[in-house]
Amino acid sequence: MAGFTGRKKETRNGTVYEGDFVNDKPHGKGKMTYPGGMSYEGDFVDCKQHGKGKRKLANGFVYEGDFVNDKPHGKGKITSPDGTVAYEGDFVDGGPVG
Repeated sequence: MAGFTGRKKETRNGTVYEGDFVNDKPHGKGKMTYPGGMSYEGDFVDCKQHGKGKRKLANGFVYEGDFVNDKPHGKGKITSPDGTVAYEGDFVDGGPVG
């Protein structure tokens, strides 16, 4: 994260987290980068993506919006690799509604 001064931790599988910690778990603002090219930047609660955030997939698609327990849930937007909005609206339990 630009200008971020939080702690950084890397797991054995190559996942890297930089951000706020509580009890040695990601909690607060941070960024998680995964070995396959996916990343998430935003709010964490007890090591889960929870709150507002932005998830970039390895295929270039981006979801930006609300997360609950690691899944898109609430208001959000999916943008395709070419920058067009593929879907904008409500999400429930990880998937778009409608």
